[in-house]
Amino acid sequence: MSKMAEKGYAKATIRQVFVLAKRVINWSIKNGLLGHRLNPIGEMEGPKMEDNRIENVLDRDGLKNLYAALDTWENERAVLVVRFALYTGKRKGEILNLRWSDINFETRHYTLQKTKGGTRQSLPLNNKAWEVIQRAQEIKKGPFVFPSNTGNHYKEPFNSSWKRIRIKAGLHGFRFHDLRHTYASYLASSGKVDIYTLKELLGHSDIKMTMRYAHLINDALRKAANVADEVF
Repeated sequence: MSKMAEKGYAKATIRQVFVLAKRVINWSIKNGLLGHRLNPIGEMEGPKMEDNRIENVLDRDGLKNLYAALDTWENERAVLVVRFALYTGKRKGEILNLRWSDINFETRHYTLQKTKGGTRQSLPLNNKAWEVIQRAQEIKKGPFVFPSNTGNHYKEPFNSSWKRIRIKAGLHGFRFHDLRHTYASYLASSGKVDIYTLKELLGHSDIKMTMRYAHLINDALRKAANVADEVF
């Protein structure tokens, strides 16, 4: 577990591996595949789950710093990936796997062939995301919407670019996945998006995942309700 932690794996992932290992060893003992009867990790406790609240969200100053870094960044392909993530709340893998065949230019929709939950999802492109797609088409190279400069899948080269963009913007400790949290948090706090719509936009398979943003929606509703104080 310590090795996985050193490599940057999330505590939830480490815990899942730990639980799976326990089960495999127990099954092996039960079926006589091991020479001992006690599970060597049976008494061990896996890593505790992290607090599920969302904290690492860009405030207005953070957004300003990120935009300033993107506006002057030399690699436009990396910039387009970051902007698309911020405007759609999609995961890095989902974005980098997008192909031109997944874009419907007539209806302005894009389709994720396989989300983290293993399902297919089709969503409309908002104006900001549409601008990104249009620019990506102008510099199109190969089947991927967001390819590397050679036209190949962009995963490893992008990771390096993102690290440098983050440093230039002064966003220390800010992960790419936090762009997704930022998107969701701003939509939730706007008071214009309900929790079930937010769930669909984020592609959550379980509403429990989306409920992390419920307090922001409630705060927005409370502020709207308090308008009555001013009116009356």
